[in-house]
Amino acid sequence: MKLSFLLFGKHIEFVGFIDSGNSLYDSLTKKPVVVASKKSLERYFSKNEIYDIMNNFGRVLECETIGESLVKIRVFSIKDFTIFDEKTSKQIPCVLGVVDKVFENTKYDCLLHRDFI
Repeated sequence: MKLSFLLFGKHIEFVGFIDSGNSLYDSLTKKPVVVASKKSLERYFSKNEIYDIMNNFGRVLECETIGESLVKIRVFSIKDFTIFDEKTSKQIPCVLGVVDKVFENTKYDCLLHRDFI
């Protein structure tokens, strides 16, 4: 699915993959977490900006994976998160979690929450 949102004053456009296994909620805001690859943000921010963002902003959310390993994800508040399909658009309140992992399928930038189905 195509989506857009605002992060640090920049309009970001990503392609998201609905991940039925993503049931992660932000413990502070109780909003669903959209998990994005840090690599995908490099189209919008320089490597220095990303380093600054990842080390000085947001907060860390700890979660368990299916394999029961503990993962730390840097979480950010975003604005105007909108999902688009062929005929409509829908704004959804959520937060953005950024991980170092590059997704296997380079056709998408982030994993959408299963609630978006």
